[in-house]
Amino acid sequence: MKKILFCFLLTCFALQLHAQDIPGYNNSNYAGISGFHLNPASIADSRYKFDMNIIGGGIGFYNNYVGFRRKTVGQLRRGETLDKDFLREGVNSNRISINNQNYAQLPSFMVTVSPKIALAFNFRVRSLINMDRVNPELAKLGYNGFDVPSLFNLKLNNDEFSLNAMAWGEYGVGYAQTLKSKGKHFLKAGGQAKIITGIGAAYFYARDLNYSWKNKDTLSLFQSQFGYGHSDNFDINTSNIGYKYVTKPSLGFDVGVVYEFRPKSEKYMYDLDGETNLQRRDQDKYLFRIGASLLDIGRVKFTKSPNSNDFDADIRDWDVGQIKEIKNIDDFNDTIRKRFGMKQSVGTFNMALPTAFSVQVDYNIYKNFYANFTTLLSPRIITDESKVHGLSYYRITPRWDHKWFGAFLPMSLNGFGQFNLGTALRLGPLVLGSSNIGNLLVGKYVTGLDLHFAVKIPIMYGKPKDKDHDGVSNKKDKCPKEKGSWQTLGCPDRDGDFIVDAEDKCPDVRGVKELNGCPDADGDGITDKDDNCPESAGLKENNGCPDTDKDGIIDLVDKCKDVKGTKEMQGCPDTDKDGISDLTDNCPEEAGPITNNGCPFGDLDKDGVPDKDDKCPEIAGDLRHFGCPDSDKDGIYDDEDKCPQTVGVPENGGCPVIEAAEKEVVNTAFNALELEANSANIKETSYPTLNKLAELLQSKPNWKLKISGHTDNVGNEQANLDLSRRRALAVKTYLVSKGIKEDRIRIEYYGASKPIDTNDTPEGRQKNRRVEMEIVFD
Repeated sequence: MKKILFCFLLTCFALQLHAQDIPGYNNSNYAGISGFHLNPASIADSRYKFDMNIIGGGIGFYNNYVGFRRKTVGQLRRGETLDKDFLREGVNSNRISINNQNYAQLPSFMVTVSPKIALAFNFRVRSLINMDRVNPELAKLGYNGFDVPSLFNLKLNNDEFSLNAMAWGEYGVGYAQTLKSKGKHFLKAGGQAKIITGIGAAYFYARDLNYSWKNKDTLSLFQSQFGYGHSDNFDINTSNIGYKYVTKPSLGFDVGVVYEFRPKSEKYMYDLDGETNLQRRDQDKYLFRIGASLLDIGRVKFTKSPNSNDFDADIRDWDVGQIKEIKNIDDFNDTIRKRFGMKQSVGTFNMALPTAFSVQVDYNIYKNFYANFTTLLSPRIITDESKVHGLSYYRITPRWDHKWFGAFLPMSLNGFGQFNLGTALRLGPLVLGSSNIGNLLVGKYVTGLDLHFAVKIPIMYGKPKDKDHDGVSNKKDKCPKEKGSWQTLGCPDRDGDFIVDAEDKCPDVRGVKELNGCPDADGDGITDKDDNCPESAGLKENNGCPDTDKDGIIDLVDKCKDVKGTKEMQGCPDTDKDGISDLTDNCPEEAGPITNNGCPFGDLDKDGVPDKDDKCPEIAGDLRHFGCPDSDKDGIYDDEDKCPQTVGVPENGGCPVIEAAEKEVVNTAFNALELEANSANIKETSYPTLNKLAELLQSKPNWKLKISGHTDNVGNEQANLDLSRRRALAVKTYLVSKGIKEDRIRIEYYGASKPIDTNDTPEGRQKNRRVEMEIVFD
């Protein structure tokens, strides 16, 4: 029996156990497919176009009870015989655990398929073995070959002691995508779906273990209960273990999310080859990064060997020294079955994957220097009889992360409460690391050791290559030594017409391709420099000038550009052929002299005197008197007759002579005229003189009388004007009543507008209130 424990421990090493990651390196921005295993979101916005892990792996052993002396490493390296005390037994009042884990990373890769999306394919073979909750007494007995007299004849207990082992392969397909990339806040998420195939598994669980050693060869078990099972291919004989899958495929999952704070995100933006606001794929952009992931969700169902089942043990003084050497699992099964018998159970059992939750916090200290904190929690459920779990840890890793080189210094506190100092190096495609190799440099004893490596094919994003900084990549730049634009494929274009200067005949003025870069403002196909009318489309034969009316005279000098004309008339027609263009000819259809603006001279009254010289153009007259007649036949022609319709004498300008006595009658009527105050009523005292005036007018039928009414300025202006009208009308009415024809009397009225004296005195206002009478002739 004392060899049984050692058999199980040997099993741990025979099963090629697999660890989770390369310490420190898996948080690198250049981890690629290796970082995918810790957080599937990490491959989005990667520094890699493509990253392939050709081969990789690691081996690790961890416990919290037995340590080997640090100098043992040197002795082994030098081939020296080990000291008797190369191992140290721990003094631990807590339950003891052993954890072994390795991994073999087979060809796997990640590829960036777009600025936001990355895909991954993962192929790994992994296994884990855990020995948990071993009481210090059982550990001490096992370490000393059960020869511990101080523990003899004591009834000891070790409930919930467990030993679990599983090996499996996984084929994973991963997807990661950027969810938010604008501004200061960046978010990405990813996941992996894995096909899990089991290679082998075993579990041994003490539900209730009560025992006592009488001596090193004699064991008693008291009403103890054990859960026990292994896959039907499980064999301690390593020659029979090939990594062959023995289970049906099952599904497993990893999920993760990453947030980055990018306070200077605009610093990493650029424009290239016609695309704007591109992000630098070759640079890290965050000040700090926070990631979270849930890993290894799932379980594997194994077919249980019929030779492994639960059993109860209740035996006294069992001489285990007589047991033959146990060489394989069949020997162990046979011993248990013969001694205790086995219970019937179902033919399968499930082994849960080592589910773990991880949080990663990364801070960019300066340029390529970073500090990282990562925790991985892989809990063990005590009542779960068949489940493997990883070793939890809290890790701080300072690192220097360059494109082709990286150095990492992981410092961690593991689930056993042990501090570990490790290191990792990235040298191009080669990665080497350990989470606890530094423990070999400090302290006397080492309780665990792991080593990791990876050989990769990394294809990274490079710095955008634009030698002349014109926004056109060197690959597409036809003028890589001169600044240009994307539209001109990197060649200079000073005038911005998208015609490169080398082909532009007018490099400083925007033009069109058809004219070799020269402008043609009017679009007539003639360059502006050769176009006499650059702003008006024209014909080549006219040097680019238009000729709208097609008369051979360009619009620029054609004063009648819409009508055909002659060169002599500056492009205008001369319809009446009088030598005056229709543009300035007032009579374009009748010939006339220029002195009359192209119009012929007229003779409206047909008296032979042209209208221009005719002083009476509407009445036929005498040529000698400028076309005027003698209308009143008084021998004085109308052009000189002041009274052309009334016979008069030359001495009075052709008007009749008014005798003194006749004038006296008019003046007396004027002076004697009296009207009532503020009224148009004529006083009776004025009738005699008005009667004499009426008699005079009757005797002179050719005479006419003009009566003008006036007032002073007292009162309303409109009222004064109306009063002057009514007074003049009153005189006219009186004379008409005396037999004078109405058409011989003309009245005028002016209100106070024509004073003959001041209106400031009563006398002056008296004079201004008047009705004037005057003899007039036609």
